[in-house]
Amino acid sequence: MRYESFAASFADLDWEGGWTLEAIEISGDLAVMWGPLDIVTTSRESGHRSREVGYHLDVARRQPDGSWKFTWWTTVTKPATDSSVE
Repeated sequence: MRYESFAASFADLDWEGGWTLEAIEISGDLAVMWGPLDIVTTSRESGHRSREVGYHLDVARRQPDGSWKFTWWTTVTKPATDSSVE
């Protein structure tokens, strides 16, 4: 799948919430990060809201200038058992 197609599939959604870092492990020029996430999406067309919770696992690589750039990011989510969204 091309990135443009992937981005277009989310164009109708507004996003709220975010993620928290609970653990960071750095080894040389690689960093691995982990933590929970809680995301609410709202369809701009229908107004339907849904909430998902789960975890993220990220890998970043130190760049030559000393900054960090994400090289890999993944999530495991499921619909929130408390289906209420505020």
